[in-house]
Amino acid sequence: MFNVGEKIIYGSNGVCRVEEVCDMEGKTMYKLKPLWSGFTIMVPVDSTKVFMRPIMTAEEANAFIDALPAVEVDAIESRVPRELTGYYEGLLSSHEVRDLAALTKAAYRKKVDLESKHKKLGQVDQRYLKKGEDLLFGELAAALGIEREEVLDYITSRLEK
Repeated sequence: MFNVGEKIIYGSNGVCRVEEVCDMEGKTMYKLKPLWSGFTIMVPVDSTKVFMRPIMTAEEANAFIDALPAVEVDAIESRVPRELTGYYEGLLSSHEVRDLAALTKAAYRKKVDLESKHKKLGQVDQRYLKKGEDLLFGELAAALGIEREEVLDYITSRLEK
């Protein structure tokens, strides 16, 4: 059970703060507030339908960033939307930061490669690159106590040391 004030990952909503633990219609519920949106989520404490876990600590976030260069990326060359979606959804569904980093790195490398050939990244790749960045950078920002917009610069400066 999570405590009031704790930050957790809630499915594809990303980082949420546990605002309240309350009874609703005989069920113990979490009232969750996503950090970067204006709505709230009510979910049973014992729910197993949507993935929930605590966010990483600042120490874990820094160790993760230090290990980013070693994150293996499977190149996804396909331009078939169904294949791309399956690949990216497989990485997203694990809810592991390492897989989010792999997704983001794969899509970003594809983008850079296509741009060097004066081509554009496809819509599916763009959508998953944004989703991966939002989830990964959101968790790192929450763990490190910085803004999401500062995460890329933070990662870059840490890896340049």
